[in-house]
Amino acid sequence: MHRVTALFASVNSQSPLLKFYAHRRYTGKIRQFVPTIGHCHNIGSFNSAKLLGTSIGRVKMYTGPGCTGSSAVRQLSTQSMLSNSVARYGRRFYSIKYRI
Repeated sequence: MHRVTALFASVNSQSPLLKFYAHRRYTGKIRQFVPTIGHCHNIGSFNSAKLLGTSIGRVKMYTGPGCTGSSAVRQLSTQSMLSNSVARYGRRFYSIKYRI
């Protein structure tokens, strides 16, 4: 039982804290949360994001709700800050999925 608890604590301590903003340069905060691995999270239309707390894994961003539409991937090890998705990708995003 102790081993399972330790593993759970280890995974949680390396979970990212994701912050999403309606506008460029991190203004108009929409939502902040710790994602569930492999689960689709509907954010609402966002243009900037801070993917903080860990350098492990990646966040796939989708233009539509329910992780549908065009997508782009951000590697947390090298791409944790997105100041303007319209300038970088030519579009806003709506939903995300976090994977290790």
